[in-house]
Amino acid sequence: MNYYRINTSDELYHHGVLGMKWGVRRYQNKDGSLTDAGRKKVSKEYKKVSRQANRSLLSQYDDMQINAYNHTVDYFNRNKITEKFNEEQEKKYGENYTKRDGYREDYEKMFETYINAAMTKQIDYFYKNDESVKKGRELVKKYDMTSWDDLAAKNENRMKRLNEAMTKLS
Repeated sequence: MNYYRINTSDELYHHGVLGMKWGVRRYQNKDGSLTDAGRKKVSKEYKKVSRQANRSLLSQYDDMQINAYNHTVDYFNRNKITEKFNEEQEKKYGENYTKRDGYREDYEKMFETYINAAMTKQIDYFYKNDESVKKGRELVKKYDMTSWDDLAAKNENRMKRLNEAMTKLS
């Protein structure tokens, strides 16, 4: 015959999981390095965070482009860049500088350079402030993922190139 005892107190009892050994981590070796299962788990978490960051970037990308364009136009207007460009063109090509074949292309090239710089700054700001990117960086740093995870290594290379571009802009 089975007897059951009903506990009427508000206490919660927990005696662990059968077979579980206390202090043993399945995902780490004794030296703190990750086991194959640990690497798989962390890689999965990193991929999830990376996808979240990409979705966030894509959702903001159009606004970034608009902001970069508006920032460039404002900069041109404030600093009279178009007037300075035209003065240089007139000195170089004479009074009819606007009618020459390469005038429009030269202006567009200059404008595009400024827009690209503004866009690079927008993307840099995103990567420094987005929560998903921060989580991903923490994982990479904590587990030295660039040595064993291709996606982490590829993303770190992208960040290096972005930092180099930002250095050139400064």
